[in-house]
Amino acid sequence: MTEPRDRKLLVFGNGPSLRGFDFERTGAVDTLGMNAAYRYWDKIGWYPTHYCCVDDQLVETHHVEIFRLIETGQVTTVFTLAKILEFQPEMANMEGVYFREQFHGTLAKRLKGLGSDKPHVRHPAFIPSNPKKLTTGAFAVRYGLYQGYREIGLMGIDLDYVEILPEARAGDGLQLEIAETVTANPNYFFDDYQRKGDRYNIPNPAEHDGNLHVQAFEVLRDDLAIQSIDAAVTNLNPASRLHDLGIFPSERPESFLSEAGIGAIAVPTTEFEVDDICQNIRLWDMPAYHPVLQPNAYGRCDLVFIFSKAPTPAIKTQILAAWDETRFLKQMFRGGAPVFLSADLSEEVDTYQREYVTQPGEAGFKSGPNLQFFASMAQLGAHYRDFIFFMETDCAPVRPGWLTALDAQARGDVESWVIGSHYRGVAKITRRFFMHLNGNALYRVGDKEFRAFLSDVWQPLLMDTIATEDPRAAYDCILSRHWSLADSHERNPAWESYRAYGHRFRATGAIVNISGADDLSSCEGQPIQDTLQSHPEAVVIHGRQYAHGLHEFIGETWVSPGTKRLSAISGARETRAPEFVPNQPPSYVLMPEGRATKLSDTRFRLEGRDGEDGRVLIIFDTRIDVEDVYTLTLRLETSEPCEAALVLCRHGTGDYDGTSMAVTLEAGENTLVISHTFPRAHARLRAQVSVAAQPVEIDIKSVDLALAYSWWPSGMESLLAPAPGQEGA
Repeated sequence: MTEPRDRKLLVFGNGPSLRGFDFERTGAVDTLGMNAAYRYWDKIGWYPTHYCCVDDQLVETHHVEIFRLIETGQVTTVFTLAKILEFQPEMANMEGVYFREQFHGTLAKRLKGLGSDKPHVRHPAFIPSNPKKLTTGAFAVRYGLYQGYREIGLMGIDLDYVEILPEARAGDGLQLEIAETVTANPNYFFDDYQRKGDRYNIPNPAEHDGNLHVQAFEVLRDDLAIQSIDAAVTNLNPASRLHDLGIFPSERPESFLSEAGIGAIAVPTTEFEVDDICQNIRLWDMPAYHPVLQPNAYGRCDLVFIFSKAPTPAIKTQILAAWDETRFLKQMFRGGAPVFLSADLSEEVDTYQREYVTQPGEAGFKSGPNLQFFASMAQLGAHYRDFIFFMETDCAPVRPGWLTALDAQARGDVESWVIGSHYRGVAKITRRFFMHLNGNALYRVGDKEFRAFLSDVWQPLLMDTIATEDPRAAYDCILSRHWSLADSHERNPAWESYRAYGHRFRATGAIVNISGADDLSSCEGQPIQDTLQSHPEAVVIHGRQYAHGLHEFIGETWVSPGTKRLSAISGARETRAPEFVPNQPPSYVLMPEGRATKLSDTRFRLEGRDGEDGRVLIIFDTRIDVEDVYTLTLRLETSEPCEAALVLCRHGTGDYDGTSMAVTLEAGENTLVISHTFPRAHARLRAQVSVAAQPVEIDIKSVDLALAYSWWPSGMESLLAPAPGQEGA
């Protein structure tokens, strides 16, 4: 049979890299298994399309089961040695049985003597340039080529053997026999692959330089070219020496098995975002915002809402009511209904502070989103083979077919773990976040190496940074923050990390992350059109104002995202703190920033290096009204003399409004005083101490704050001074 086959062939070796593989995943392709793996197939009730065994010792040991596989129809074809006819003569002319000797001019004559009328076959796959370099694995691929397969993937072919197991005993020539029960077999994907009494040959005999299996695949590769065989053989196993030595091109199993792409849109959310969820469902049901346009692509993807805490029945009912009202959307997602998951966060950690005015928890000011992200990745990784799109409720689709476009990004990628958006806005950001990929991104949750990176590198790095450097740190910014410190000359930890993992994180123009009011200020009500012109590859924009603006068009007809004016666009309001309360200790939070490390609740190590200061921020839960005059008295202890700067200013976004002064700190206790008159109202007040040179430790002993108004009579300010002995929180 040599006609081309539409279906692919997946050839399974039996190496340890195959441990835990779900064989039910292979439904879309034909398969070939070999040798004693039937012992595992019998346990799981799964069998390959084809079977191969061309090791004489294995044929002698397993001939009964080889015959059983073809006789019962558990496999469609068997490729083996004519030697099996000495034990199973019924197989001589059995349909679906092929012998290695059929493909060898000289050896084909032996079949007649064993009662077989199988014809001699001349096929280019069985014309080896080095006939001595042949193994069952390489023969299996040649047999697949003969069967007409033009796309062949290799899994479980590790080629890294323990040549003689402690439980084996030497026999004649290259023969070995298992003399004792093998409890842990390093050569195979299940431990009882070999059992007491099994005979087999030394995998890599000395006459082949101890490297026969590798050489057999090298010859196979060369023969594909020499014989001009129109077929693609790819290695799907990164643990194989085929990969390490570059013998065959590599492909991801998900791609070969047609599992690649986006398995789910995962919406991280809370109980407070249910209205946004329902509005997005209604929006996506409009043709201008359809996730998928082509009916032949319907049903490939789940829609998952993953809540920080388990959603109540009332929340689910509200979402499902909006879902049931849709006309088109139900057809586009797998199962016809959304899936509900939960990160199961407690009330104590499910918090998100934007103003940084109360003491943060162990997971920082952004505790809820941080912990929800890692819990979500773990849960989603247990369900999906490849990518998911982590899409917050404030992501706005700006073209129909946006999910299809993102899916194409995922399917076309061979090595990334995260595909997202760098910051593309006009507002200024610090250089440490230039490489930051916004959290709304594609994540390859099905990759076990990525899941290990999440648990062993990403989350520990975030938690350590929150504990020692910056409690404001967020999961999607922490890698950029860390890698911005990379120094290839020093080969510091940040460099080693970036060298190992940086190529796994990729930006795409399909997802656009921009700032809020700054990017929208010049759009004259048409931000979608302007953004599409500035970012022509965009299909999704991250921005709550965009999303809310699009909600205005729900129910309208003849809508395209770029043609509508968004009246809902407005600048984001900052939450204002309470007004200052005289004669009470001020409420504030101490926070490291830049090159500063937290040593205790009040003690910090500051160092200026590479053009960046070490800073301690003092953020007050106090709003600033027009013409307020604040005076800060700060008492601190330093480990050694140093030059520093003291700042009193507004806290939050917008233009700078404050006063700074250079100060010389002596070793020991220092008292610093600074005042500023604020001509405008602001949401919150902040002070900071910064060091731009040598390392120094600073211990904040007390923080006092006084308020006065410029129009008050002289002497009245004393009435607002802190009461004696009240030195701060």
